[in-house]
Amino acid sequence: MAFHRSLDNGETWTTSRVMTLNGSCANAVAVHPADEKIIYVGGSSYWPNPTVFKSTNGGAGWADVTKTIKGIVTSLAIDPLSPKIVYAGTREGIFRSQNSGASWTRVFSSPQKYINRIRINPGNPNEVFACSELGVLMSANRGLTWKAIAADLDIRNVAWLDLDPNRRILYAATVGGGICKKEF
Repeated sequence: MAFHRSLDNGETWTTSRVMTLNGSCANAVAVHPADEKIIYVGGSSYWPNPTVFKSTNGGAGWADVTKTIKGIVTSLAIDPLSPKIVYAGTREGIFRSQNSGASWTRVFSSPQKYINRIRINPGNPNEVFACSELGVLMSANRGLTWKAIAADLDIRNVAWLDLDPNRRILYAATVGGGICKKEF
């Protein structure tokens, strides 16, 4: 698994090896909101084994922080106000670390349905959103509890999420159903 980084808007790239196992795949990257040297990369090694690696030096070195995460890692997000809180979305659900990846707790169970994207409201990090093949989830308490939202979507298979925190609008890109928006 390799991590590629550009510091000049994509003109040039540097590569660092995250792990050297054949069969590894990177699916997600999250960069610390206040320190770009802290990077998390998630994916799998020899499907379906999950991997989460963390760098504290901009990708020059990596530490395995996978611990108790189950399922291939498909998304990562770092809390912008409490950057020790990190979320990992997998085929098994959503895992949360409160100590920069030193340990993980499953906060939502979603067997056999990939968590495709996790987004945190930067204006209110208590609000965390996630999407999967089953729709959109929201937590109002930093991932402690979750509820389904956007039940009115024609197509529930949501591949991507983004949000406009100023207007409080959530955008959901569905598989075969276009892009939907909803106030939150």
